[in-house]
Amino acid sequence: MNAKLYQQIQQFYDVSFALWEQIWGQHLHHSYYGLDGSEKKTAVRLKLI
Repeated sequence: MNAKLYQQIQQFYDVSFALWEQIWGQHLHHSYYGLDGSEKKTAVRLKLI
């Protein structure tokens, strides 16, 4: 991804975070993809089972 896209994503979360926190509370997260963020969703899901 490029720097502009990262900036746009950051701005989206900065603007919308209060709403998400109101809906989900302190448990707001989008998932965990390993320490460096490179693990695939399927591999991480198997670790949760």
